Amino acid sequence: MTRPQQSTMHRCLLISEIVDEICEILYCNYQFKALSRISQTCKTLHEAVAPTLWKDIVGLIPLLRLLPQDTWTETQNPDGRGTTFHITNPDAIDWTRYQYYAPFVRSFSWSSYENFSTETLAAVALHSPYGNALLPRLSELTWDDFRPPCIAFAHIFLTSSIRKLDLFVHERCQPVATAALFEHAAHACKEVEVLKLNSDCCASDFYAEFLPTVDIALAKWLRVLTNLRRVRGGHYFSARCVEALATLPHLEKVRLYINSEQMDAAASALVPLSAAGTCFNSILDLELDIFQLSWGSDAFLRTVRSPNLHRLQLTIDCSADSFIVQKHMQACASAAYKVSLRHISFSMSSDDSAHPPPALSVKTIISPLLALQQLEAVYVALPILEVDGATLRAMTEAWPALKALVIWDLSRSDRTRPSKYDLTLRDLVHVARNCPGLRTLDLSLDATDVPADDDPVVQQFLSDPSHCRLKYLSMCRAPIGDPNAVARFLIRLFPELEVTFDSNPCRWPNDWEEVKELLREERARTGLTRQTLAAVCTNVSS
Repeated sequence: MTRPQQSTMHRCLLISEIVDEICEILYCNYQFKALSRISQTCKTLHEAVAPTLWKDIVGLIPLLRLLPQDTWTETQNPDGRGTTFHITNPDAIDWTRYQYYAPFVRSFSWSSYENFSTETLAAVALHSPYGNALLPRLSELTWDDFRPPCIAFAHIFLTSSIRKLDLFVHERCQPVATAALFEHAAHACKEVEVLKLNSDCCASDFYAEFLPTVDIALAKWLRVLTNLRRVRGGHYFSARCVEALATLPHLEKVRLYINSEQMDAAASALVPLSAAGTCFNSILDLELDIFQLSWGSDAFLRTVRSPNLHRLQLTIDCSADSFIVQKHMQACASAAYKVSLRHISFSMSSDDSAHPPPALSVKTIISPLLALQQLEAVYVALPILEVDGATLRAMTEAWPALKALVIWDLSRSDRTRPSKYDLTLRDLVHVARNCPGLRTLDLSLDATDVPADDDPVVQQFLSDPSHCRLKYLSMCRAPIGDPNAVARFLIRLFPELEVTFDSNPCRWPNDWEEVKELLREERARTGLTRQTLAAVCTNVSS
């Protein structure tokens, strides 16, 4: 006779929603062995668990091991590390078990570590029961194989159900196969929403020439991806591909690597599109990695039509003077997204380490952006820069909603380029007063002199307790005076402050370690005081 608790449990397990929930919990906690054991319990549970157990796999070998054992073999590698899978009798393969489990696979990864010979891939591609699609219901595919010959077989994993695609292609050493892959994708993968594209052409190779066959095939594919929302990776884009991306109606996030020549060509193509009202209309997050600033990059920033762009990141490989950078910031401040922009990042490296560029004026660069009062995060990184207290005060007064402000002087981590510290602790008073929501501050300053309590600026702006919520303050290689005085002053400005350090501690004076410890002790003491006060208030009210 069956005990009541057993029959109740059995009845519960007959409810598919309960079994699905159990499987999902085990899957999310990486309990794959437990799932496997459950699937071997009975036919009913096997059928319930199999879709979860097989929905995410790495490599094709787990599936191909389901084929009849007399049709394949695994041989030891000559170096003794692992084995290689071989199809030995492709004509005799019974695909029944494979066809049962393959449709469960939703996420699939293929890498250079797959122990497959190209002959085996060719046999699988030729005899696949699904024609050109080995995994008919795949939604996420990662193809990360650095072996050039294997790119010729990537197409057998492309299906119309794919929504997230991560591709590494060999456009330099396998241009014909790469172009064929893009052409096939234009017909087989039209519903992709997230595309990550990397290639054997290094993204920093700004002088590389484009291969027309590959370029045309990729642009053709991009044009049909009407549901594409995100494009990322390190692929090097041409003007033709940028133009294709600009017309996509749902594109929200994109990162573009592009050289000056292609940027100028892209800008020429985008100007009439923008005039017609169709140029990156839905973009929310834009990252541009370009060789140098030019009229094309300036025009590009002006052509973007999205009224909702909230994040813009510009990374420049070649230095430019302050006024050229200012012109580009003016383009941002007058573009269609001038009201929506919340986060702007601008970084520029030096193209000649032997002859560093002149210092760039932060005041000149950011002046057009002072009109954008909604900015919440500003990041500026330059080879050598000039910034003073008046500029810092102007920024904090113009951007009261700031949550992060980074003014990164790249020369400050180079001992061969002595930094000029034009900011002092006194200048932080305006930061605390004007930006109560600031959480991260990173800049170079001189902490040798601590303002006295009778300092006019301190008296004027710190007559009341500070409410600035700054938590992370980084001041790489900043000179420091009395650590105790510095700590007391900083905690007065920023009650929640923690001093964060550069990744190389040898760049820091040891006194900053003492400041960090003093701040920690003060936070602990203040926290206990607040807890005691809260307890007293609770007792009084009760």
